[in-house]
Amino acid sequence: MVGDFARAARYDAGMAFLGRETSRDQQKVESYRNWFGRQHPLALASAVLCIFSLTHFGTLFVDEIAGIVIGIIAVRRAARSPGLSVRLAYLGIAIGTISLICAVILYTSRPR
Repeated sequence: MVGDFARAARYDAGMAFLGRETSRDQQKVESYRNWFGRQHPLALASAVLCIFSLTHFGTLFVDEIAGIVIGIIAVRRAARSPGLSVRLAYLGIAIGTISLICAVILYTSRPR
């Protein structure tokens, strides 16, 4: 009885969302895990902060400025450790700059 429950628990823990996990699902998981491991952690933080800053058009200056600064730090640190990708840092810097421009336009434009 207990053995059947343990086998069922193990089976359910490995199931995909809808149906059984296939070998292709396992390959996708491994691929995402490898991709995530190749990214610079500060580049990920930069991209997340700057994408979040777009949700409110940069009206809070803290997150886009922090994202831009963290992205610049990620690019500089990646020069010392060439195995990590910084594409997300460049993405974060670009999106943060766009968000900052939106904020400046929103704050400096006068209503008519």
